[in-house]
Amino acid sequence: MQVTVFKNNGRNSEPYSIEKLRKTILAACLNIRVPQHSAESAADMVCKDVDNWLKNIQRMFLFIHIK
Repeated sequence: MQVTVFKNNGRNSEPYSIEKLRKTILAACLNIRVPQHSAESAADMVCKDVDNWLKNIQRMFLFIHIK
Protein backbone atom coordinates (compact mmCIF):
# COMPACT_ATOMS: atom_id res chain seq x y z
CA MET A 1 0.00 0.00 0.00
CA GLN A 2 1.55 3.29 -1.12
CA VAL A 3 0.22 6.26 0.86
CA THR A 4 1.73 9.75 0.96
CA VAL A 5 1.40 12.10 3.92
CA PHE A 6 1.01 15.73 2.92
CA LYS A 7 2.05 18.21 5.61
CA ASN A 8 -0.18 21.23 6.16
CA ASN A 9 2.66 23.48 7.28
CA GLY A 10 4.37 23.62 3.89
CA ARG A 11 7.02 20.98 4.57
CA ASN A 12 7.69 18.24 2.06
CA SER A 13 5.41 15.26 1.79
CA GLU A 14 6.62 11.86 2.91
CA PRO A 15 5.59 8.22 2.59
CA TYR A 16 3.20 6.97 5.28
CA SER A 17 4.99 4.96 7.95
CA ILE A 18 3.02 2.98 10.48
CA GLU A 19 6.18 2.77 12.62
CA LYS A 20 6.46 6.56 12.71
CA LEU A 21 2.77 6.89 13.56
CA ARG A 22 3.15 4.36 16.40
CA LYS A 23 6.22 6.14 17.81
CA THR A 24 4.43 9.50 17.66
CA ILE A 25 1.32 8.21 19.43
CA LEU A 26 3.41 6.39 22.02
CA ALA A 27 5.44 9.55 22.73
CA ALA A 28 2.28 11.67 23.04
CA CYS A 29 0.76 9.21 25.51
CA LEU A 30 3.92 8.97 27.58
CA ASN A 31 4.22 12.76 27.54
CA ILE A 32 0.91 13.02 29.41
CA ARG A 33 2.04 10.28 31.81
CA VAL A 34 -0.05 7.40 30.51
CA PRO A 35 1.49 4.16 31.85
CA GLN A 36 3.83 2.43 29.38
CA HIS A 37 1.64 -0.65 28.79
CA SER A 38 -1.48 1.49 28.26
CA ALA A 39 0.40 3.83 25.91
CA GLU A 40 1.63 0.89 23.84
CA SER A 41 -1.85 -0.60 23.72
CA ALA A 42 -3.36 2.72 22.61
CA ALA A 43 -0.70 3.19 19.93
CA ASP A 44 -1.29 -0.33 18.62
CA MET A 45 -5.06 0.16 18.49
CA VAL A 46 -4.82 3.51 16.70
CA CYS A 47 -2.32 2.16 14.17
CA LYS A 48 -4.53 -0.85 13.48
CA ASP A 49 -7.57 1.38 12.94
CA VAL A 50 -5.67 3.81 10.69
CA ASP A 51 -4.27 0.92 8.66
CA ASN A 52 -7.77 -0.56 8.21
CA TRP A 53 -9.17 2.85 7.27
CA LEU A 54 -6.46 3.34 4.64
CA LYS A 55 -7.15 -0.09 3.15
CA ASN A 56 -10.89 0.64 2.98
CA ILE A 57 -10.29 4.04 1.35
CA GLN A 58 -8.06 2.46 -1.28
CA ARG A 59 -10.69 -0.19 -2.03
CA MET A 60 -13.34 2.50 -2.35
CA PHE A 61 -11.23 4.55 -4.79
CA LEU A 62 -10.41 1.45 -6.79
CA PHE A 63 -14.14 0.62 -6.99
CA ILE A 64 -14.99 4.18 -8.08
CA HIS A 65 -12.19 4.17 -10.66
CA ILE A 66 -13.34 0.85 -12.14
CA LYS A 67 -16.96 1.96 -12.44
